[in-house]
Amino acid sequence: MDWIQIHLALNHVPVIGTPILVLLLAFGWWRKSNDIIRVSLWSIALLSIAAIAIKFTGDFAFEQSPEQFAPVKDLVLRHEQAGDQVTTSVFVLGLAAGLALFLARWKRPIRPWTVAVVLLLGILTSLLYLRSAHTGGQISHPELRGTLKPGMIQFDELVLQFLKTSGLAPQPNADAHDSDVFQHGSEAAQHAGKHCRAMVDERVSGLWRA
Repeated sequence: MDWIQIHLALNHVPVIGTPILVLLLAFGWWRKSNDIIRVSLWSIALLSIAAIAIKFTGDFAFEQSPEQFAPVKDLVLRHEQAGDQVTTSVFVLGLAAGLALFLARWKRPIRPWTVAVVLLLGILTSLLYLRSAHTGGQISHPELRGTLKPGMIQFDELVLQFLKTSGLAPQPNADAHDSDVFQHGSEAAQHAGKHCRAMVDERVSGLWRA
């Protein structure tokens, strides 16, 4: 197998695994089962580590055959940008899951706010994985390229709507047109990552001061 095949095979793991684990965590929270919540948090933390490593297979795939991707360079760059954003999101998700487990060490009760943060980040990460998978599919499936612009707007608007509902998204310029939607989605994702990292840092600093 070459790097292209490895990348295509392994990237299905976080794309499918992340939303499944988020649903499992939500189920555990709803059932108030600490065992299910702990298993979900450990699985999310481990999957986050694997997802970060898997991301680099895409870089190796491009470096292996840059001439092969020359005709679709714009699509590759768009997919790379989406991949960078979801990698940042899954990194923060893994940190949040690790923090939740750290605060619940030695059989301490799991703090509800940590589960809420992980769920929020998990939903955001799942949406970003959908967008990343969509842009990646357009590279190897020409039949998807005819709906590139509408498709990207739909995914980005979905992400933006979630961020606005959560109070994490910056307000885009009123005169922005449709071609700027992807850029606004990118800025919103980066803003959300910074916001969540600041939240985690604040909580950890508070614990040390205590």
